[in-house]
Amino acid sequence: MTLAEKLKSARENAGYSQSQVAERLNISRQAVSRWENGRAYPDIDNLVVLSEIYKVYKVIIAVCFVINLINVGVLIKSFGSVFAEWL
Repeated sequence: MTLAEKLKSARENAGYSQSQVAERLNISRQAVSRWENGRAYPDIDNLVVLSEIYKVYKVIIAVCFVINLINVGVLIKSFGSVFAEWL
């Protein structure tokens, strides 16, 4: 499953429309669509917010490590005990 597919699946499982997610992130619905179609990727700040919206912390943390976009200090600050429990 690609990142785009995982983002779409997580959004649908959380019960949100693309428009609702876009509103929470203060971006366009088209940007969310581009992420879910693999034509663009969310930046790290949006990945953190998406993980909170979708409640998929472990998946987003793993993706961040794989693509080397985040450091451990930011993870701990952003996710606190959720990250600590996962380690």
